[in-house]
Amino acid sequence: MTATNTSLIKKLLLLFLVFGGIYFAKPFLMPLCMGGILATLFLPFCNWMEAKKMPKWLAVLTCLITLQLMLAGLIVLIGFKVAELLND
Repeated sequence: MTATNTSLIKKLLLLFLVFGGIYFAKPFLMPLCMGGILATLFLPFCNWMEAKKMPKWLAVLTCLITLQLMLAGLIVLIGFKVAELLND
């Protein structure tokens, strides 16, 4: 076996191990990814409120309450649609 084949095998094994690790760490990584996405989405809103002289803790609390209200509204909407489908 040449040095290039050995190097290629090592790289492929490393790639396989990385993807295997990501697969088995999915229950841990998915909430982290979702949290990162939501934090990125709400950061401009939070910064805007801080620029309007709102304290940081109140801006963060407002963002969290807004997020919870949006999720609750989505759950209620899905519940109504499911109930409507079950009645038909």
